[in-house]
Parts: sequence; structure tokens; C-alpha cells
Amino acid sequence: MLSYSWILLIIFSTPVMSAGKIKTIYQWSWVDYLWESNEQKIQAIQSGDYNYTKPVILDVDVWKDQKIFVTVIRSKGVPASLTIISNEIGNGGPLLKPYPNWSWAEKNNCLAITSVWRVAIDECDRLWVLDTGRVDGKRICPAQLLVFNLNNDRLIERIIIDDHISVNEFTGLGFLVTPIVTTSGNQCQETRVYIADVDGHALIVYDGSSMWRLDSTVFLPQQKYTNITVADQTFYLNDGILGMAVSPIIKNYRYLVFRPLASRDMFYTEINSLDKSYNDHPVGYSVVTNILPSQAAAMAFSKDGTLFFGLTKEIAIACWNIKMPLKRKNIVILDQDEYAYQFASGVKIIPERITGRKEELWIATNRYQKIATNTQNFNEINFRILRAQVDDLIVNTNCNA
Repeated sequence: MLSYSWILLIIFSTPVMSAGKIKTIYQWSWVDYLWESNEQKIQAIQSGDYNYTKPVILDVDVWKDQKIFVTVIRSKGVPASLTIISNEIGNGGPLLKPYPNWSWAEKNNCLAITSVWRVAIDECDRLWVLDTGRVDGKRICPAQLLVFNLNNDRLIERIIIDDHISVNEFTGLGFLVTPIVTTSGNQCQETRVYIADVDGHALIVYDGSSMWRLDSTVFLPQQKYTNITVADQTFYLNDGILGMAVSPIIKNYRYLVFRPLASRDMFYTEINSLDKSYNDHPVGYSVVTNILPSQAAAMAFSKDGTLFFGLTKEIAIACWNIKMPLKRKNIVILDQDEYAYQFASGVKIIPERITGRKEELWIATNRYQKIATNTQNFNEINFRILRAQVDDLIVNTNCNA
């Protein structure tokens, strides 16, 4: 459990399991779209709205094997950010279809979708879309949360996020990139959304009616870890809080585990503490220092409390079970692949109720070091979606607690 010393110095080595457990199910050399017509594609190319070298896949999520969502960072040359994988195959890989349709990808339209880094699907078949409102780092529209009914693809709710919430009042920075959604009640009567502000270094909480911002030094990057190495290529990324995951209930407590990208620490806090913070109730944050051997981006918890994440330098998928002490010896490298696991930007646990199969781990990787250093080779595989059953991954490891 998490009831251990507030700061621990880690000196243990990390165990490594055998490779080949997580299988690639989709891959791309570059990203193309399922266009409404060839004329539409030609016009997009001529206008600069589509350039096959620009799309970067970031996140993945799954709904009933009917929709596999893939997010693509919006920049000049990227015509749509929120997409699903179609059944059509292009020269670069499976064609992506804008979700819900092309009209929602209209640029400079703040009633459409501007740019989505990550999404979340809750237990009531709702898709939560966190729209950054930014293209190439420039604000085009206010940040917003969009909620879609996945049974009919209709918009249920639009929550515009005010600037005093989405932007750090002292630095003027704000970039909302990661939503984590929790629900309670058989009809999701209570919903909470926790949002990471990677540039403004804050955590935003939405309780279904109110939204508020929590600023703290725990959300800051650590400068000594802003140089990130993947496959012998090093790049600079000064990202604060990015990866987040909510644990299952453990002895009546539930935790939000989070970490800045530029860090090797792991932070956590009780969910109840966050939910009470609207009334200026103090939030207690705990940290285990130097727990990871390198940086990690996205994270996700299984139903039994196993936290999964990628490791950048090791080019590996790792785990830790919340029922075990948070020590380096209990962090297990499950699988290493010097090609397939280069920068795991999207990590999701897909429950059995979604697919009818045993609980699965889904991962999106994008070789971000190639993007950051402008060394992409579009004759190679650059983006992958991978999948494995959770039970098969953690069997006979310290993550199977």
C-alpha cells in the first residue's frame, strides 16, 4: 500500500522479464486519413492542411471493438486530431477517420475539435475529450471538455474551461493534456475528472458542476531530467505533470498517482483529499524519489491495482502493484523491445466489459525522439498500437500481488 515513508531513497536494481509479450496490432510509417473524396485530399494537400510528415499519434482508447480511438497532435498539416481506425488501409498504414465526422475537424472553429492529446472512456459509455484548443503551441480556442455518447456518437455536454482555470496566473502558461475520469453509481451519478496542465504545472479537478485549479511545486519538472534519451537519441523536454492514473479502492482508500515527465519520482494523493479541495481543504501530496530508472509518460491502473507505464531509456514497459511497497525492487520491467516501445505516449487498461475479453493493456508508441530531433524516416514504422492481456503480462512477477 501507499502508507510508507514520505520520501524513500531507492538503491535496488530493477528486475527484467522476457520480451515478446505485447503484440503490435496496428502500425504506421505515416498517417493518412479516410477522406470523403479524392478531391478533398488533393485540396488539403495543396492548401497545406495535410502533409503526411506532420501527424503524430499520441493516445489510444477502445470501445466494444467497434471504435478504436487514436489521437493525433494538431499542427499545420494535420487535418483532424480525434479519429478512429477505419477498416481501410493506405500506403502508410490504416486510414484514420475523424470522429464523429469531418465537420468536427473544421479548423478555426471553436465549436468543433481543435487538438486532442488524450481521451478517456467511462463506465457509462461516454467519451471524454480534452481539447487543448492549441495548434503548434498557439491558442486558437479556449480549452474545453467534450462528452460524447458512444452509443449514438452525439455530443452530450460541452464544458468550456475558463482561462483562470486553464492558465497559470503567474506564468501565463497552460496546456491541458491528460484527462482521468472516475465515476460512481450504476448510472454514473457522480463523476470526477482530473486534468494535467503540463505547461502551467497544475492539476484541475471537475466534479460535475464545479471546476478548480490546484497549483503546487509537485507538478513541476525537474531540470536535471529534462534531457530524455530514447534509442541513443537525446532531446530536451521541459514537461511538468503528464502521466496520471487513479487506483482501485485499496482498504477504503483510492489514490491519484501522477508524475511530471521530466522527473524520476512518483507522486500520489488520496482522491478524497482532491475532492474536498474545492473548499480550500489542504491536499497532502506524497513522493517517492528516484523510484524510476528513467522518465515515463502515460500510466494506467488495472482493476487489481497494477500500474503500467513505459520507460524511455530502457525502451520498456514496466509495472508496479499498489499492494506492494513502492520500492525499486517492486518495479518490474515486463517487456523490452528496442523498436516497438520507443516512447509510450498512450497507456490504457481496457476492462472486460468493453471487449468481452479478459482485461487488456493497450499502448500507443510514437518514437518521439525522432520527431524532436527531426530525424523521422517514413520508410520505417514510426507509430504502433500494441495489446496484451494483463494477467498474462504480470504472471509470476511482483506485479501479480
